[in-house]
Amino acid sequence: VDGEIKKPTGGAHTNYEEVSANMKKTILDSIDELSKLSVKDLKEKRYQKFRKMGVFLQ
Repeated sequence: VDGEIKKPTGGAHTNYEEVSANMKKTILDSIDELSKLSVKDLKEKRYQKFRKMGVFLQ
């Protein structure tokens, strides 16, 4: 799940219920979007996501 969770003014610790509701909405929206994709498309989307992160060197 990739997304930005909206936080209340003053920070997440100021309103746990609002943050929880925003987290739930973001997660459910992502599940809804991803459930429409085929396994092949999901794999390709994930592959491209990690390709954009660059090269890992030890």
